[in-house]
Parts: sequence; C-alpha cells; structure tokens
Amino acid sequence: MTSISIEFQLNDQQPILANLPQDFTLDDFKRAADNIYNHRSFLYSFVCHGKELDLSDEKKFNNCKALITSVTTIFTIEHFKCFLPETLILRADQREIRISDVQLGDCLLAFTNFGEIVSTVVQDIFKHEVDEYMELQLGENPLYTTREHPLFVGNDNFSSLDNLRASDSVYRLIDGNLLSTKITSIQTITAPATVVYNLSTTPPHTYFANLIAVHNKFGKTFVNLTKGNSPKRIEWNSSAPNWCVARSGICLEGKCSNPSCLAHKELVIINIGIREFDLLTESYKISKCPECSKYVEPVTCAFNNCMRRWIGLKQSKIDAAPTEVSEDWMLTIVSMKLLMVKSCGYN
Repeated sequence: MTSISIEFQLNDQQPILANLPQDFTLDDFKRAADNIYNHRSFLYSFVCHGKELDLSDEKKFNNCKALITSVTTIFTIEHFKCFLPETLILRADQREIRISDVQLGDCLLAFTNFGEIVSTVVQDIFKHEVDEYMELQLGENPLYTTREHPLFVGNDNFSSLDNLRASDSVYRLIDGNLLSTKITSIQTITAPATVVYNLSTTPPHTYFANLIAVHNKFGKTFVNLTKGNSPKRIEWNSSAPNWCVARSGICLEGKCSNPSCLAHKELVIINIGIREFDLLTESYKISKCPECSKYVEPVTCAFNNCMRRWIGLKQSKIDAAPTEVSEDWMLTIVSMKLLMVKSCGYN
C-alpha cells in the first residue's frame, strides 16, 4: 500500500517521522499520533499550515485533510494543565469560587516561590476536554487535575503529578500559611470527554486550587530564540483573511477563543510593529484578536522586514533556574516565523 511520510514537531524537540496511508482517514491520523505520544494524543492539539486539525469531528478534519501531504510538518501544542469544574479557587477576599465560575479580572490569592502570600489577577481562562484525570488525596477535599499540572513542593520548586508519589509532600494553605502536607494517594481516573479548566494569571503566576498551591501553567509557552535553525521563512498568501495580515516588525500569533468572533478557533496575527516589546509584561495587554479585540494567548511569533535583536530568560524545565540569553542585531528582510518551545520569554 502506498503511504506518505509526515513528521510531528513538539516544541523544539527533534521531529518524529510517521507514515500514513495515501488515502488516510481520521482514525489513521489518530493512530499515528497515539503511537508517537504514548496513546495520549488527546492531551495535544495539532496544527498544519496554520490550521488546527479538529480530531473530534471527521467532517471538519476531512476539510483540512488536503493540507497534509508528503513531508508535511504537524506542529504539536500541549494543552494547558487543568482542573475539573468543581475545583474551588481561593479569591483574594478569602472566599472560594468554582473554577468554572471564575471571571476575567477576578483577584485571586496567590503565593511567591518563597512562600509569601500575595494576590494575582486572572488574565485568561481556558477550557477543553480530556479523557482522563488524576485524583490526589491529601486532606479533607481531594484535588482532581490532569497529571501534568505543576504543584508547589517548596524551596522554589514545582512538580507535576507524573513525578510525585504517595508519601511525597506538596503545600496547602492552612490558617493563612503554606504548610507541607503529605500525599496519601494518587489515582488515575478514565473519563472520556471530561471538561477541565485552567487560568492564566499575572505574576507570580500561581493560585490555590482546593487550598493546594499550584502554578498556573508550565512557564510561558513561546519561542526558543537560542536555536540558530529555529526561524522558518513563510511564503506570502495573496488571499489571507483580515486577521492574518502581517505588517513590518514583530508579529504574535495565537488562536482566537471568542465564540462570537469570525476568527473563532482560527490562528490570528497580532501586529506589534517596530518597537521594543516585553513579552512577559506587555503581551496580556496588547495581544488582541484583530477581528474582535479579545485577548489571544500568543503561541509563536514572526519578524517581518525589520532589524531585530532580543534578550531574555530561558527555562528548560519548571524546577530549573532560568538562564540569560540574547542575540545582537540581525536584519530580517522576509517574514520569518519561529517555532514554539517552553521558555520564559524575550523582549
């Protein structure tokens, strides 16, 4: 049987080759993704030529199927680490609210990596489906979360449930203080199409879920500018929609989550222009969909017809100290797009 060869690219890892039948189906694609991601493809989204593939709807998948040809790269995006809807989030006024009822702009109780109790503001809310989650027991109220969500384990460190076992300790808020508490059990629960939520918050990017100290997600998912081969030249398209117009300077790209927007679930381009730009402090203010002006979580960026340089911090994993990275001025005379990777950011 004739087949086509494609590759899956997760962050800055080496691409992994996969073969699909010439006349492949949605099931064939899912099978290939599961073989690569240990039967956990439901934890990822897949993007091909700027279009996110819908693996829950065969008709929608088939509409994008023509994009997948031999030597095509399928970019893989990890889902946000999340909690079940009933999880109680602690507000700054000490009242608890279900994570499914949290609103943009809500002020929550948070903590620094050194245990100081502070406040934070919700800047985005994420919702999607998973097929399994974990039950963590360590007090009166169990915590139901996906296995990748980072929990505070003290000494400026976080750890996901994948790296924790019963008898390990995490931190809970007890009488206004962060106290180490032992885990009594961790159990995997299989439940297809379970709706889960996560929050993006302002620094220090932490909050309390069922009084357990958690990080809002694994650092900042963005680009790794330290890899010399990361930029990719992007060909111009003469028939792109209004939300995909790139101007000179730096451009951010992300998916619009506003259901009433014409660009809903589409990748949109946010033009920052030729200026100094700080990803960590400015993106949540100006990363807005050009069609509806709602916040868009940036997942990658491009430079177009400009001189560019960057400085920033790079974090290889959540329990590692960031390192300083930089690059001097370079000329970009065509549109250059950068691949996604776990990184603290740049300006």
